[in-house]
Amino acid sequence: MKYLILKNSTNILACSKEASKDLFIKEAEIINNGIEINRFINHDYTKEEYRKLKNLPKDAFIIGHVGGFRPEKNHVKLIDIFLSLNKKIKNLHLVMVGEGETKPTVKSLINKYEIEDNVHFLGARKDIEVILKTFDVFVFPSLYEGLGIAIIEAQVSGLYCVISNTIPRTVDITGNVCFLPLEADIEQWGNAILDHRCKSINKSKIKDFDIKIITERMYNIYSN
Repeated sequence: MKYLILKNSTNILACSKEASKDLFIKEAEIINNGIEINRFINHDYTKEEYRKLKNLPKDAFIIGHVGGFRPEKNHVKLIDIFLSLNKKIKNLHLVMVGEGETKPTVKSLINKYEIEDNVHFLGARKDIEVILKTFDVFVFPSLYEGLGIAIIEAQVSGLYCVISNTIPRTVDITGNVCFLPLEADIEQWGNAILDHRCKSINKSKIKDFDIKIITERMYNIYSN
């Protein structure tokens, strides 16, 4: 497949430099994955009101994750982090959005540790922008990512993100991202979550991921 792409393509595009290196021999033009900025940046209600809308506890500390249930998303690590923090934080809850092959395995872990009342499976959603506004912090211990669009959406929504350092550094568009090694102990991950502090968002960097701008760039590439 790589050979056919390199031989027959007029332009080679990738969502990050890391993805380009993994997929192609020669350097690709980087085109960011676009999102609807206004959809995620607008806040019509308070966090408590958003939680009420989604039947989530208003006084809880909520760790959030958005991503398909697949091996590379590393939900087992996420559960380990939650279990460690559950001993330190009163009324801690975990919200996971997505579907996929490893969901039954993750559910069995939840049952094993008897934390069903504090873990919420919301399935595949079309209202991610609302769900994100119910979180206190976004945690993403993925084994690998081409970029990690869910992390971009979380940042634009005003969240601090604690993620694995296997994810491209270009995903940090706000300075509100903490990169940790996957081999770091659970306590280190927990401390990063407890110490989360959000900086004000640089709107000029966010614009680089605006779907309108990305669409225009793609149109110009195909037109030429």
